[in-house]
Amino acid sequence: MNILEVLVQDYSWACLLAAFILGAIVGSFANVCVSRMPLEKSVLWPGSRCGSCYQDIRWYDNLPLISYLRLGGKCRTCGSKFSSRYFWFEFLCGAGFAFLFWAEVVANLRSLPIPPGSMPVGLAGSLILMWLVHCFFFSCLLIATFTDIDYQEIPLMVTVTGTIVGVLTGLVFPWPWPTDPAVAERMFPFWNIALGSNMTPGSQTVQILPVGAQLWPVWLPTPDWMAPGTPLLGLFTALAGALFGTGLMRLIRWVFSWALGKEALGLGDADLMMMIGAFLGWQAIPFVLLAGVASGLIYVLGVVVINPKFLQGERVFAFGPFLALGGFATLLFFWQFVGLTWFLLEIPVQVYLFEASVLVQFVVLVLVVGLVTTLAIRMLRLMMAAF
Repeated sequence: MNILEVLVQDYSWACLLAAFILGAIVGSFANVCVSRMPLEKSVLWPGSRCGSCYQDIRWYDNLPLISYLRLGGKCRTCGSKFSSRYFWFEFLCGAGFAFLFWAEVVANLRSLPIPPGSMPVGLAGSLILMWLVHCFFFSCLLIATFTDIDYQEIPLMVTVTGTIVGVLTGLVFPWPWPTDPAVAERMFPFWNIALGSNMTPGSQTVQILPVGAQLWPVWLPTPDWMAPGTPLLGLFTALAGALFGTGLMRLIRWVFSWALGKEALGLGDADLMMMIGAFLGWQAIPFVLLAGVASGLIYVLGVVVINPKFLQGERVFAFGPFLALGGFATLLFFWQFVGLTWFLLEIPVQVYLFEASVLVQFVVLVLVVGLVTTLAIRMLRLMMAAF
């Protein structure tokens, strides 16, 4: 066992603490991105300063979490209070990094074929690299969420940069990873047990192993020129996810705009789905959209119960935060959802997602449901306005 495997298995608490600290540091920088990117200001210069006295904040007064608590959330120079959101944003980012480490490396929520209580040689390093990539993904989702809340805008710098990183991740970690035959040989039998199948190592069915950077390859079976484990497959998988994500959202935006008679959704939402698709693959997009719509609907219904006049008049509704939540949930719980659908409904989701006719039916269904929902909301607003 190398030092990484020892740390992950025997000192996971120390790894979680380090992950939290790293997340808080990244959260401090992400705070700057949220406040400056929508205004097209540099995130590197000038340094942080007080909004009241405009004095530069010294480095020892700008330590994530610690400085806010030590100074009571006030400027050392003039005593003006800082928003508590800076503290909670850093805490949220730190907690997110730690949770991702626990979920992906310690608890294996992504359902990688790792036997309980042990880890194949060399896999710890790959898991930590993927964790770092997903920490970047999580940070981009956080920035997109809060810029959309504050400015009703998701900066292109976030989504385009995230998409590029997602594509590069597909190149470095093509589906499936790791591609070392020795590692695959050790990992594969445990999937035979879990699936209750009689598959044999080296057969074509080894391609269904869910261990790629994206959740699934772009298509199965893969053509010879795009074999599993090759960078070309990773490239096409990431690009297909990005194109499908942004294309579907732009189509939905057009339908909603037509139904409402005004601009509905923003191009930033389509760009956000482009980034999510690049990281997760195109098969994740339906699940992200479903989770985003469901969480958004729950939020709206909850607000309407508290304030029945919420839907009256013109109101800007930020959909980006719910798409970001859907993307994060899909990253971690995609395979649990797939397993649940098989357990409850005996529906092999992975089979249908590689059927072209099913994909066409899905897109049509999304458009029809979206159109009906939009028209219903439009009629509800007219009825409430009449009363």
